[in-house]
Amino acid sequence: MFVLILIFFDIILSFNYYVLVRRNFRLINNYNVDAAIVLFGGFSKNDGINNETMRRLNYAIQLYQKNRIKYILCVGGARPSKNLYGAELMKEFVIQHGVPKNEVFSERKSYDTITNLQEAVNMMTRYNWNSAFLISSPLHLFRIKNIFEIPAEFDIKFLPYDNTIKPDINLGEILIQTHYEYVAFIFVIILPDSMYNSIVKFLRK
Repeated sequence: MFVLILIFFDIILSFNYYVLVRRNFRLINNYNVDAAIVLFGGFSKNDGINNETMRRLNYAIQLYQKNRIKYILCVGGARPSKNLYGAELMKEFVIQHGVPKNEVFSERKSYDTITNLQEAVNMMTRYNWNSAFLISSPLHLFRIKNIFEIPAEFDIKFLPYDNTIKPDINLGEILIQTHYEYVAFIFVIILPDSMYNSIVKFLRK
């Protein structure tokens, strides 16, 4: 019974935390930028992109169709030991959904949130983009706001997908995201950079 009570309160607290984090981001309407930076969300069981990644991409595609962005940049998911590159799978998905090939970009180096952002900034410099939407889940973006300082020369706005984006997110996914982001945030805060990087590289092989 005690375990069930703990599980019940964990579910309630996780869901409320998710709602509160969403409210942390205000809507950005009638604001256009050079590109959408879409962060990789994970692989599916058959080494494709998972539902979380699809949500992020579908939101970017929607913004492109509304002419709020000119380009889409896909970053993350580099697993060279398996010859898997999440960002390239993301790029293929976006092109298959009607965005011209010359307006979608990807990279093959980044494997975690920090390297995702570093590569995104590098590519913004390379292509002379001054502004971008950073697209991910609300919980992921909330963590990024607290661990990564955006270079002052770029206008990068945090833009989580909304509840209308498909595939629908279910309670189980919210619970997983909440606990994952909490643990990841704690790791970044308490571990020295060298140790954190070693652990991440080992886990992402």
